[in-house]
Amino acid sequence: MASRSPAEKAEEEAYENSWAALSRLMDSGASWSGGERHCAFLNLGDSAYVDVSNVSGLDFIDDGRALAATDWDGDGAVDLWLAHRTGPRLRFLHNQAASGAHYLAISLEGVECNRDAIGARVEIVAGDLRRAREVRAGEGYLAQSSSVLTFGLGTTEEVEDVIVSWPGGETEHLGALAVDRRWSVVQGSGAATEVAHRAPMAPPQGLPWPERDSAARVVLRTPLPVAPGLRGELYPEGVEGRARLVCLWASWCAPCVEELSALARRSDELAYVGLDVLPVVIDPGEDGAAARALFEERIAPLMAEVGFGLAHAEPGVVDALGTLLGHILLQREETALPVSLLIDRDDLIQVVYLGPVGVDQLLEDAHAYGIDAAGVRPRFSYPGRWFYGMPRNLEALAGAMETAGRGGEAAYYRALLRVQRSGRGRR
Repeated sequence: MASRSPAEKAEEEAYENSWAALSRLMDSGASWSGGERHCAFLNLGDSAYVDVSNVSGLDFIDDGRALAATDWDGDGAVDLWLAHRTGPRLRFLHNQAASGAHYLAISLEGVECNRDAIGARVEIVAGDLRRAREVRAGEGYLAQSSSVLTFGLGTTEEVEDVIVSWPGGETEHLGALAVDRRWSVVQGSGAATEVAHRAPMAPPQGLPWPERDSAARVVLRTPLPVAPGLRGELYPEGVEGRARLVCLWASWCAPCVEELSALARRSDELAYVGLDVLPVVIDPGEDGAAARALFEERIAPLMAEVGFGLAHAEPGVVDALGTLLGHILLQREETALPVSLLIDRDDLIQVVYLGPVGVDQLLEDAHAYGIDAAGVRPRFSYPGRWFYGMPRNLEALAGAMETAGRGGEAAYYRALLRVQRSGRGRR
C-alpha cells in the first residue's frame, strides 16, 4: 500500500515532523507497538476463534515484525520462527504439544510451472474432512513460511485422495496416501514419493550471555568535520594543523583519571608520532577548578618533557560535543565518561573511543587515521570494493545544533551540505 503524497506544504511538514518524532522514540528505546503483547488465536473449525495468547506462551512483549511457520524437526507439528525489532531479534518456538494427532506433509516441484510451484493448491480429502492450502512466496509481513504444506488431520487415520492444482491449471489426483508422513510430488508424475524422516533434532542448548562492555572504538565511515567555532573554543592557539586526541573527563570520573595517567606516562611516544592530547574538563564552576588541581597533582607529574594542554569546556561547548556524539552514535541519551575523539590534521573526527583508550591502540590509530587518513575500505567491516563513502545527514545535525543553541555550528553544517550538493568539494 502506498501512502498519499502530501498536497500542501503544511501537510508535508506535519508528515516530516511525525517521522522525526518516530525517530526520537526509536532512539530512546521506545516500543513501536506501545508494549502490546503478541496475540494468538486458535481456530475451532466452526468459524469461531479463541484467544490462546497466554496459554500458548506466544504473548511476548517484543515488538514483533515477522512470523514464519515450518515443521523444523519433521515431527508433523508446525514450529514457529519469530523476528522482532527489539531483542531478542529472533526466537524459535519448538512445538512440543503431545496431542497424538495425525498429519500429512506435501512438498511440490514444478516442471511446466515455476520449480517451487508457487501458486499451486493442494486439497486433502478424508471423508467429511477437507483441507486446502496453497504454496505461497510470502506469508504475512516480511516473511516466507516453509513451502512444505503440513496438514493437521486430528484423529483421521486415512486420506482418500490428495488433489494438486498446478499454477498452469492442470489437476492431478494422487489417491490415498499414508498419514504421518511427508510426500514429494513432481508435476506431471501423477504419483507421490515418500521422503525419509529427518534425524531427531539436537536438544536446544542455552548460550552464555556475552559480558557487556561499555568500552568501544568507533571508526567513522565518513569522517565528520569539527565546526570552526567549536574548534576555537576547544583548541588552544598553536594547535591547528596537528592531529589530536580530545579527552572529555571530569574530576569525579575515576576511569578518566586512570586513562589520562596512562596517556601521561607515554606522552613522549604520543608526541613523537605527532599526536597532541587535549584533556577537556566538563566539570562546571568550582568543580572545574577542582579538576584542574587534580590534574596538576596526579597527572602532570607523570608526563615527559612534552606535556598535555588542558581546556575547560563551558556548558555550550559540552552541549555541542554531546550533539556531535549523538549524531555519530545515533543515540540521544548522554554518553558515559570517559569519551575521546581522535581528530586528524584537517580537523576531521576520525575515531570515537567510548571508555578508556589503550595507548597501543591509540598509537596505531594515530598512524592510520590521524596522521595519514585511511581510505574508505578500512572503515568497513565487510570485504569488497567501495567507490564512495557513506553520506552524512548534515541537515539533521544542523537541526540538532540549533536545538542545542549552537547557531554557528548549525550554519556551518548547512553550508557544508550546500557545498557537497553542488559538487565543489567536501568542506
